[in-house]
Amino acid sequence: VRLEWSPNDGTDWEPLTVFSGLAAGDWFPNQFSLPPSAGNNPNLELRLVATLGTSGDRMAFDDFSLSGVSIPEPITIGLLAFGVLITAAHYRRFA
Repeated sequence: VRLEWSPNDGTDWEPLTVFSGLAAGDWFPNQFSLPPSAGNNPNLELRLVATLGTSGDRMAFDDFSLSGVSIPEPITIGLLAFGVLITAAHYRRFA
């Protein structure tokens, strides 16, 4: 089973990891970091691809979560800095 990601709505797929040769009944946590090009990408897609044999091969996944860090847009940071400067100038003028 491969875990893959696409930066462009599934046109191209890049592997994150491959699960292979695991013993039946084994459970283990995994954590994956996406490359920087996945950040703030509205076309990001993830998929699991399985190539199973005919001997009853199977793999189970449980408790998926996706987390990230919110990074404000440059205009937001600029407006916040402008507001701080205006407030500081106002207080200096009346102090």
